[in-house]
Amino acid sequence: MDVLAISLFSLLSISKAEISTKIGVNYGRVGNNLPSPAQSIELLTTMKAGRVKLYDANPEILNLLSETKFEVSVMVHNSEISSIASNQSISDEWVRQNVLPYYPKTLIRFLPVGNEVLSDYSVQGQKIWLHLVPAVRRIKRSLISQSSTNINVSTSLAMDVLETTFPLSSGAFRSGIRDTVVKTKRKQWERRKKDLPA
Repeated sequence: MDVLAISLFSLLSISKAEISTKIGVNYGRVGNNLPSPAQSIELLTTMKAGRVKLYDANPEILNLLSETKFEVSVMVHNSEISSIASNQSISDEWVRQNVLPYYPKTLIRFLPVGNEVLSDYSVQGQKIWLHLVPAVRRIKRSLISQSSTNINVSTSLAMDVLETTFPLSSGAFRSGIRDTVVKTKRKQWERRKKDLPA
């Protein structure tokens, strides 16, 4: 469930985690008899929400959000991860089409790459696992090349990525993904150590 999602902000060390008291709302558009985008944004305003997560880069919604102070997350769809991971030009084009036309007027603050990717156990889903971190890195490079460094890049994970949760000191990732997560963290720590003062 997205409500129970956790992020890889600290894991990937690409983004800076922050603590916030702002109410965040996941704005999904799959369903029947949904209110129009304008009505939905009005409802979010009435709720005094501070953040909204979009599951795609819908131009109408992003334009409507430009008239608000909401901090916005625009998700890279799971189906786009492999192609973005394989080619920097594809990543650059995704950012050009889905971020730059709206930013900074729309307060895009987060780009989650995928939604609960590591919870997809299908053969196709497990192939995407391998592309998740490279896609996150490419999207971050695309943002840096456009001087859009105030946008954090991460991914969302469901609680099923954890094999052990209690006690907290014994928390551990699921064995099927542990190697990927630990190797990623170790590589980033080694890169950071090179930048630390002696």
